[in-house]
Amino acid sequence: MSPIGSGVFKPEEGTRALPEPVKQIFLPPAATAAPPPQYGDVDALCHLDRMYVRIKKELFSKPGDAWQYLKIGTCAVNEDTADHYYFLYYLKGCGIKYEEKEDYSTFSNTLTYKPPSTGPILRELPFSVNVRCKYYKHFYAYARGYHPDLKAGTVFAELSLYSQFTLRPYDDKWEPLKPSDSFTIGKPMYFAVKVPPTNCAERTYINQCFITPTSDANANPRYTVVDNNGCMVDSKASTSSKFIPHADKTTLRFSIGAFVFRDSAVLPTGGWALYLHCEIIEGPVTPSPSLKSCTYDKGTKKWTELYDNTASVCSCCEATCPSAVPADSRKMVSSDPWKLGMPSEQRIEKAAVVPDLTEADYSVDGFEKY
Repeated sequence: MSPIGSGVFKPEEGTRALPEPVKQIFLPPAATAAPPPQYGDVDALCHLDRMYVRIKKELFSKPGDAWQYLKIGTCAVNEDTADHYYFLYYLKGCGIKYEEKEDYSTFSNTLTYKPPSTGPILRELPFSVNVRCKYYKHFYAYARGYHPDLKAGTVFAELSLYSQFTLRPYDDKWEPLKPSDSFTIGKPMYFAVKVPPTNCAERTYINQCFITPTSDANANPRYTVVDNNGCMVDSKASTSSKFIPHADKTTLRFSIGAFVFRDSAVLPTGGWALYLHCEIIEGPVTPSPSLKSCTYDKGTKKWTELYDNTASVCSCCEATCPSAVPADSRKMVSSDPWKLGMPSEQRIEKAAVVPDLTEADYSVDGFEKY
């Protein structure tokens, strides 16, 4: 008999306090409540004869209209709340596919979003998501551990100033965009042109800027965002596209409404990679029709200069502005690539899979039970 059993359970006369080891056996601590389930941007809920799918409205730039372009297989949205769109359908409709495996069975379908497009670019991203209900025939568990051997070290790299200017993408806090980060379709992308401190520049200007899907500045397709010697032409199409003031006028900041080229609308693994190419020049602090940073204001329907309220320097943006630099002496500067993806891309890319659930399991806030 174990040490616990040899003493604490021995019969005796009278009463005494219950020994601590016995308390632990007969009065175990109350179990803590499980944390509430965490839901994603696209959720699937499976029952014996139906599939419920919901998607967050915040994923869309125009959430009130997105339902028109959403489908699960061949079926349309048939329920919505302030925060979600819902598809509530039985497993025998909407073009659902059944597949029988040795250990499980699946019912799968595809959630698609196909907004309308105009022109060569898209600022609302189409996507498709595989949605699956998976029912296991056998249940088992196993564990496997792997502990990598990490080795620290130091890497030395030679730095070189390859250009008079630097053109880089930034996040909304004006921190350099990390390789793991990405911009979101329909939201602003941020950029800055900087001049090395050794230069005696007074102010930095952009003659033209365009975006391509490759590092080749001569590649097609391309989309022009700045043209006509300093006119942010894309500001007429997107309010996110504009020049942004900065205390140091040798640094030129601006934003561009994120988009994807229409011919590459299928989401590749890891998102799209885009490149910005700009023709940059140094000039005097006072702008001119040849050297300026003009943004179109949709409210006033007028062009405004970044640091000078003199409207005359921007008036040529609706015509042809004179050039201050001969074409053969201009230099194009290209940015590092950046990634572009849809909202919550990593979570949406994952197929929504839910194993065999009971009615208690699918009684989730926001889902209608049949």
